[in-house]
Amino acid sequence: MTVNIFLLFFLLIIVAYLMQKYDKKLSLKNCIYDKFLIPFINFINKKNVEDIIEIQQIKDNHIVINSQHKTLYAIELSGFDTIEQPLSELTVENLFDFASKDPKGYFFQAILKDGSYQKQYIFSYSKDVVEIIAKSLNIKLLKGKEIVDVLFDLFLDNSFYIKNKKIFRQLNISEDTTVSLSSFETTFNKIMKNNTFNNLNTMRVYQCYQIKKKYEKIDYNALYNLDFTGVIWGYYDFNKERAIQYANNLVTQRKFYGGKEPFVNYEKLLEKGTKKVLTVNFEFVSKDSNLSIINKISEILGISFTIKRNKLTNTLIKTPLKFRDTRFDLPCTIDFLKGRISTVHKKSARSPDFFGVDSKNAHTNFGFADENANPHSIIIAPTGTGKSVAKQKITSQMLEIDFKTGFAAKLGLTSYHYGIRNFDVGYSDRPTFELLKSNKKNSIGEIHGDLKYFSFNVVNFELDENGEPLTEDIQFASDILSMILESQGGDSLNTILGLSIKEAGLFRKIVKMIYKKKDYEEYKVRKLKKNRINLYNELVALGYTDNTKLQDIKEEEYDYLKSPLLKDILNYAIIEKSNQLIDELERLNYANLAIKLESINQLGYFSDFDNIKITDTAYIYAELNSIKESNLFVPMFFGIFWKIYIKDRNRALKLKKLGLARPKLIYEIEEASNHFRFKTFVTMFEKLVYEARKYNIHMMFIIQNAEEVPYTIFKNINTRIFLLPPDQKEDIISYIEKELKASPKVIESLKKSKEYDLIIWYNKGVINIKLQYSDNELEFFTTNPNEINKSNECEVQSLNGEDI
Repeated sequence: MTVNIFLLFFLLIIVAYLMQKYDKKLSLKNCIYDKFLIPFINFINKKNVEDIIEIQQIKDNHIVINSQHKTLYAIELSGFDTIEQPLSELTVENLFDFASKDPKGYFFQAILKDGSYQKQYIFSYSKDVVEIIAKSLNIKLLKGKEIVDVLFDLFLDNSFYIKNKKIFRQLNISEDTTVSLSSFETTFNKIMKNNTFNNLNTMRVYQCYQIKKKYEKIDYNALYNLDFTGVIWGYYDFNKERAIQYANNLVTQRKFYGGKEPFVNYEKLLEKGTKKVLTVNFEFVSKDSNLSIINKISEILGISFTIKRNKLTNTLIKTPLKFRDTRFDLPCTIDFLKGRISTVHKKSARSPDFFGVDSKNAHTNFGFADENANPHSIIIAPTGTGKSVAKQKITSQMLEIDFKTGFAAKLGLTSYHYGIRNFDVGYSDRPTFELLKSNKKNSIGEIHGDLKYFSFNVVNFELDENGEPLTEDIQFASDILSMILESQGGDSLNTILGLSIKEAGLFRKIVKMIYKKKDYEEYKVRKLKKNRINLYNELVALGYTDNTKLQDIKEEEYDYLKSPLLKDILNYAIIEKSNQLIDELERLNYANLAIKLESINQLGYFSDFDNIKITDTAYIYAELNSIKESNLFVPMFFGIFWKIYIKDRNRALKLKKLGLARPKLIYEIEEASNHFRFKTFVTMFEKLVYEARKYNIHMMFIIQNAEEVPYTIFKNINTRIFLLPPDQKEDIISYIEKELKASPKVIESLKKSKEYDLIIWYNKGVINIKLQYSDNELEFFTTNPNEINKSNECEVQSLNGEDI
């Protein structure tokens, strides 16, 4: 045999020499390598891939492959958290009791890592086995076509990209219309043969040869953070008959070597059923891992790997689903399985609003309305934690802002777009707003919250088809009046803060009456001459005189001047407090109402026509820094808020009547702790939570300290986002646990978080997201010029493109 190989090699040298003499461009070395060795290796590889795993049929919830048990079922191990949620010990026990009697009582675990595309799957030829695991973790079985795509991913020859905040496969057979002329099965098999042919020269396989004595829970966070691309395959067999046969084989082998007694005892324990034992086998298929990474993986999994050189081809072309090297089957007790099967990644949202990476650097996303009963959110983060930067990043992802051109592709007031109502304090969002404003394609509006010129008519209402204001709008006005009184520390009666129930009822009664009868003063153009000179000049330029009644102005843009003023409500209350035709208690309530309205009227800011012009724009920027020091900051804010809200509400109702989806309207409210101090706001917000949701309006509050949030507010906001500074972390977590009634897994996630992580506690679970920033974004998001190019110091990740 050796002589034949030598002669063949000698003949190869002679032929190569003659070819090189014929073609002077060829070196002898290249001639041997290119003309003989490579074609020979390719020939062997092509012969090898003839026995590759193949799909024979694709069914609704499984596929049929060319293996012994044929029908293959699968689930993806993903949940609602980014912390580990393992199978319960009871489920593991039940799984063993069932599967030990089932001929197909085994399953495969596939742990995939390919950049930020990270997945974990369970496969089994037994539907019951898969369903036991799926039911325990609240997971649905994968569809047949989905299993096809998963198998393709596990051959490590796909690529991935991010679009619409989701991560997608570059090749997605089940959704690719270009393969419609051919069956999915045929297409898959062709691609697999091609890719496997390439993989035979690039992949390495490592085989587990022993299990460490101490069984420990897998730290998936540490595992996925290792630098590797590959699939870790685990095989778990519960079948009792196969376990006994395995033990019998060990006894037979030991007869020749001696020392069979321990294995005989082991076999007897299995036969009696006193020992819950399963058979396991592990392989690691990798593209790029070095020995150091292999050792770390071994340590985390509690097993030992060695590089595999024998039967390597079988593993690569058949996968462990069709072939395993039974020489490396290992017995272990059921305790080994406890803590190993766990959801570790969050399911992708159907309609995500933003994305980032989790603690394992896996792509993850989140949708405020998609994953909650209500879409409202609150960001709680002390100064210096990066809350303003995080808020702007979330907003920029929603709008898909191009920071080179300023164009926001998803900014709009039509279906499947976003509208932003930014109530900024401190100019933190000003640079981004100016960028958006610079691009004429964007729909942009601005409200200047200047205390000097602030004027809000609290009784100027939008009218329904009957010419009457809506009851909820009147209630809103009543709440604002109460806020004004609260901001002044009470009222001149020194009794209660805000309007009493009786007074609020009388206020609503007066408003409805004077609107219905139009029983209020007929103001003339001359009224604007003192405080609204620019407006006065506009009307004079249009041909109106001082004596023109405001009711007679024809242009629709001035309709807001045709409404009553607070003075008209006050005058009616003054008249009624002396009305002898009503009982004394009602006269007293009118008198109290008159005193309170008079005190508000004297402030000046709420006694004249509106100076707040709300345009029908997608992005409204209201800079409130100039009024934040005023004790009237909150009621002034709500005056602006209300005008915008009413316009958005009416638009949403029109779209609903037309059967069109409403845009998502995000109300970003800085310095929210100011609002939470008002009892009126707490009461009003409980109503707004449910009403705003109908109009696709999302409230986003931004505050510094968890202590500033009343629990009544907190429990009605479904998305709670925390950023924790390292020096205050323990104290904040302690408060969240005790006062905000956080669950153990929320506390676990908070404790494991790193600086600049977003910890999101939402309806279904808790996740952490690390946002990724490009240099262009950081230049706009920070207001401190010393921080512009310090992304590395802040430990934020740079993401200059969408391909990963």
